[in-house]
Amino acid sequence: MTWMQVASGAALATAVGCASGHARAGKFNDYKANLITRAEILDSHAADALTCVRRLRGEFLSNRGRTSILLSDDMLPVVYLDNVQLGSFEVLATIPSTDIAEIRLYRSWEAGYKFGRDKTSGVVQVITYVPDFASAASDSAPAHKSRPVLGWPP
Repeated sequence: MTWMQVASGAALATAVGCASGHARAGKFNDYKANLITRAEILDSHAADALTCVRRLRGEFLSNRGRTSILLSDDMLPVVYLDNVQLGSFEVLATIPSTDIAEIRLYRSWEAGYKFGRDKTSGVVQVITYVPDFASAASDSAPAHKSRPVLGWPP
């Protein structure tokens, strides 16, 4: 075996290793496992947030098992709309997908830090959007631009 065969084999192994990471093939090259973007939501043609999550990130629904013997029995993440707690995971079915800028999953350690220590099953935060009609009217462009509320993302 020559050094060129070894080098080409190493390059192939490196390319395969990089391709098997968290990047997902398709039109959304900025794929993140814990974030569903507005473009992905619109492309999914889902009627509500729950259907969108099921189609795009089924792992948000994964059962994490009991996290504590002292805390509640909830094993699915709690839902927040912007920064207001809505309730259990089923409430996502009441949020129309047309009103969503992004959906973000916080695992237990992140949720505990951001939303409180009792969020051991994680948090799914739905960030709403407000159409930016003022700038669209000023430059006579279609009103398809969106602006997240509450200064999100940071």
